[in-house]
Amino acid sequence: MSNPNDCYFFHDVDTIPESGILTYCCSSNSVIHYASARSTREFTMGYEGYFGGVVAATTSQFRRANGFSNGFWGWGAEDDEFRERVLASGQRISRIPLAEGRYLVFDHSRDKSNYNERLKKVKEVSKVWKQDGLNSAKYSVDAILDKTYYTEIQVRFY
Repeated sequence: MSNPNDCYFFHDVDTIPESGILTYCCSSNSVIHYASARSTREFTMGYEGYFGGVVAATTSQFRRANGFSNGFWGWGAEDDEFRERVLASGQRISRIPLAEGRYLVFDHSRDKSNYNERLKKVKEVSKVWKQDGLNSAKYSVDAILDKTYYTEIQVRFY
């Protein structure tokens, strides 16, 4: 994360664009939510504020929001919590229009056993986002691999 203009995509592995013509890029004006219409939600957003599936942010935008919380492991609500971080840090969010942001989502099981606890964390963002995130993550970089279309960064968390 050295170049402030680098573009990072936070992309669910079970989510692929329906069309091959969608161009992935970042905007210096806003964090972009790409997966605005998902097959699992009848190609709608599903609920107001939905921010999952595919999100793009520059290095400076990600740092300003202090990244993702370190308190989420497994499935659920981390994307909505990140949305709240983006907004709490004074940044704008833009969405790809529903007609263009159509994504197919592969069906799989989800552990929803602690989902209500995760939703509580989303509501508490304003209290913790400055202390919990990039600035408190404990990790080391094991490898940086330049691929044809992306850079793979392998990390170890402590």
